[in-house]
Amino acid sequence: MIRVTLFILMFFTILFSSDFNISTSRPGSFSPTSSVGNDVNQLEIGLNYNNENNYLWFFNRLGIGSNNEIQLTYYARSISFGYMYGNVELDKGLSTSIILTTELQKENFEINNLSICLPIAYAIRENISLNSHLNFHLFKNTSIEDIQFSYALAVSYSLNEKATFFAEIYGTTLGLKENYFDFGFVFLTSSQLQYDISCGIMINDNFSSSSSYFIENGFSFYF
Repeated sequence: MIRVTLFILMFFTILFSSDFNISTSRPGSFSPTSSVGNDVNQLEIGLNYNNENNYLWFFNRLGIGSNNEIQLTYYARSISFGYMYGNVELDKGLSTSIILTTELQKENFEINNLSICLPIAYAIRENISLNSHLNFHLFKNTSIEDIQFSYALAVSYSLNEKATFFAEIYGTTLGLKENYFDFGFVFLTSSQLQYDISCGIMINDNFSSSSSYFIENGFSFYF
């Protein structure tokens, strides 16, 4: 029922939206280098089905000026608030951004960790691009020497004006130091709506039958 209601709200939001070419951070784990744009309030939603626990993921992005963005992320275990300065052109086809994030525990709203993310995107050709990021995490009650890292490296290939294929590896030094491989497709159904579907598997144990896996589908739209 919640999903049906969510999709209905999405439909009517898009129906009454103004014209704007959407640009999103979905799918995949890599972070974007471009902000959504001035006065744009964009919502990105993912439904993740996996062999451990399914969850719903929300990412709200509010553009302030041409380069600044306020972010709110909500999913199963935490709530995060972030700030992004994007659209930084380093060279022809090479761009970057900086993202500062504070993650709060849902149970007591205490700060769990602070992070600084440095994404980089490079357009190899008009229809092929590389996307990556390096994320530095400082957790509660830890010192600078105990900073943890997470990473993502992805390649995207535009099949045509409406469809894109991507493949990615990503992982972290946190906890069990898990590393994943995932791939999927992006479909631009209109200038206001993007649909995506992807699947992935943990590669730490050489793709064994007991590996953690997931399937995720999502939508991105603005209002």
